[in-house]
Amino acid sequence: NRWSEQQAHWIDILNEQVDRLDHLIMTLLDWKSLAEQDEEVDVTVGRLDEVVHDFFDERKPGVTAELRNLSLKVAADLPPARFNRERVLQILDVLLDNAQKFTPQGTHIVMKLGLEGTRIVLRVSDDGPGIPADRLDAIFESFRQVESTLTRTRGGMGIGLAVARTLAERMGGQLNAESVV
Repeated sequence: NRWSEQQAHWIDILNEQVDRLDHLIMTLLDWKSLAEQDEEVDVTVGRLDEVVHDFFDERKPGVTAELRNLSLKVAADLPPARFNRERVLQILDVLLDNAQKFTPQGTHIVMKLGLEGTRIVLRVSDDGPGIPADRLDAIFESFRQVESTLTRTRGGMGIGLAVARTLAERMGGQLNAESVV
């Protein structure tokens, strides 16, 4: 019986690694496709707040399992927006993954969806260590991360935020970062 528990443990690890590899391959293919084509993403009019609520409900258990607090604040009566559901979910995935990856346990991650003037704005913020001002633009460059390759302790290829920014722009939006160390 002990052997089967050990086998199950190794199978779980292998499945996690296969999922990570699949995610990396899909991100690379997305990056390649976006780099080669300068076309807009197909959008429809819908309720962005519903997409954000669905994302939050799906991801909250995983975030809290990693000992981080995730909260969501959504303004009432948001107007319909033009977006691509799958691409918005992809952007949210990147933002939340980065918040989890680069902040310690006990961190508070807050998602806020609201209206600023006529624009619907989604903010993902955390109380992690922050990014130095002189390195903030680098997080959107392909294959770059704030940590140097010699001191990197976290995985990833450094293209998630570049893809996310491109997707936001292709839907007529923008993706920016603000940080205080």
